[in-house]
Amino acid sequence: FYEGLANRAAVNGHVIDLYSSALDQTGLHEMKYCTNYTGGHMVMGDSFNTSLFKQTFQKVFAKDNKNEYRMNFGATVEVKTSRELKVCGAIGSCVSLAQRASNVSETELGMGGTNAWKICGIYPNSTLSVFFEVLNQQASTQISSGGQRGYVQFITQYQHLSGFKKIRVTTVAR
Repeated sequence: FYEGLANRAAVNGHVIDLYSSALDQTGLHEMKYCTNYTGGHMVMGDSFNTSLFKQTFQKVFAKDNKNEYRMNFGATVEVKTSRELKVCGAIGSCVSLAQRASNVSETELGMGGTNAWKICGIYPNSTLSVFFEVLNQQASTQISSGGQRGYVQFITQYQHLSGFKKIRVTTVAR
């Protein structure tokens, strides 16, 4: 049930945060998909009145030196590669955009079968691990010895809280 709910929320761009104030039988384990798929926070404590809970809540909604919240929404990450590399998948708080391209591997790892993912809530400490397959070892040897060029490009787009759409492109090449 919760996996389907989390997937629907993520596809629609919603972030689900879970705050629990009881240590027994709250169903957080079953609801883990809600935070994992949407990039939300999961906080568990024995009471909402503890200093640990209050500090954690304040940290989530803390502002930076520009007096802006340190959170952005509606992110997409697309990966482009040279011919020698194929994208196997990604692991992180994301859902697949099911974008098939020539650089998508048949071998799936994590959220595979695509070269693009949606991240509903993106923060300064958000991480996404992307895994690749080298098409042939000869190409890999040529790339590592400097004989042939290879690249990986990450195109990240997100909605800033100011309302502007921002795009960040990071390219790693050899």
